[in-house]
Amino acid sequence: MTVLNRKKAPRLAPPAALHIQSPTHYTLPNGLPVCLFNMGDQDVVMLKLLFPAGTWQESSRQVAAFTARLLREGTTSYPGQTLMNRIEYCGATLQTKAKNNHAEIVVYSLTKHLPQLLPLLYSILTESEFRDKELNTIVQNAKQHLRIQQEKTDYLAHERFREGLFGEQHPYGYRSTSDDYDRLTRDELYAFYQRHYSAENCVLYLAGKLSDQDLQLIAQYLGGDNWLNQHRVGDIAHNPVPFVPQAVTLHKPGAVQAAICIGCPMFNKTHPDYQAMMVLNTILGGFFGSRLMNNIREEKGYTYGIYSTLHSYMDGGDFAIITDVNGDVWEDAVREIYREMELLQNELVPAHELELVRNYLNGTILSQLSGTFNLAATLQGILVYGLDIDFYHRFVETINTVSPQQLRDLAQRYLSPANMLQVVARA
Repeated sequence: MTVLNRKKAPRLAPPAALHIQSPTHYTLPNGLPVCLFNMGDQDVVMLKLLFPAGTWQESSRQVAAFTARLLREGTTSYPGQTLMNRIEYCGATLQTKAKNNHAEIVVYSLTKHLPQLLPLLYSILTESEFRDKELNTIVQNAKQHLRIQQEKTDYLAHERFREGLFGEQHPYGYRSTSDDYDRLTRDELYAFYQRHYSAENCVLYLAGKLSDQDLQLIAQYLGGDNWLNQHRVGDIAHNPVPFVPQAVTLHKPGAVQAAICIGCPMFNKTHPDYQAMMVLNTILGGFFGSRLMNNIREEKGYTYGIYSTLHSYMDGGDFAIITDVNGDVWEDAVREIYREMELLQNELVPAHELELVRNYLNGTILSQLSGTFNLAATLQGILVYGLDIDFYHRFVETINTVSPQQLRDLAQRYLSPANMLQVVARA
């Protein structure tokens, strides 16, 4: 009998070539484009409707977020709590959320409940009420939540950081106030809903095990002309302010911890350097075994966690390092963060470290593409940029072939400490 040596890690092998099942693209009779992932063994379904109705398109601050939130608060046919009660009775989940460039309505359910759920979804799309009573309640709750958040150093640092990257008037950078909530009106939200939540402005993502009958039923409810408004939302331009690297300190009396945000504007997924930068970012702070975690957490004990990330938006992106540290060591933490960036600029990444990161990223991609819902969400994240599944084939190739010299060049080009915005919120 072979005895397993638990002190020796199992041998890692590179993944086989990716075999990504392509979605089916077609159009409903009213012109609504559909991206269908008809696969899987379980009788479950996800319907995601994506609209250009995020902060990028809103008429004033918080209109997009509150419009999406009020979609769950009742319709003419299903007033008040009746709507959510019926959805929950089917064991389904409804999510509505506005993001930077899009808003989405998502339904997860057993496929057999589509006949009960589709009338509810159609009612949301065509006859949401936006009553003052619900709006006032949500506004009061939001203002209370904002007051709580403004007592936290991490919230203060993050808000000021985004403002510094893009500008206080930019959709990616503005900070909300209680006055912004008070200015919201039912009429403005309803007008935004009517203008943006229509078939002309929608893309439907379907994922799950769906029969021809299921697809016909979906087309029956979502493929008609009753939710066309003859208005397609066009391109909207918002120019960020010129970026100024600087160090900003925010004081919060009584704070025990200091919140640190360090970063700079960056590009999005369409940029030729994006994939190699993902490898570099992973080395620096993109996973639990990263350099920042090993230094700031494991060796120094300054924090429970620190990470770096690349945010990709439809109109640009950013690079950010985020952490909370003990209030008396924030200067040492900042110094060590910059030291790790400079090491990447000046020294080649060792082969064993790069191999670890290659294995981690390859495993992450396999996980993201495993399962119908994961695959749909992952591919949606590139399809909205006009990319296709070849993005992930090229990504795997980049992960496995990018050299230490290329990574050093990227660090010299994009990770100079002198070009960073540093925001620290502390006592």
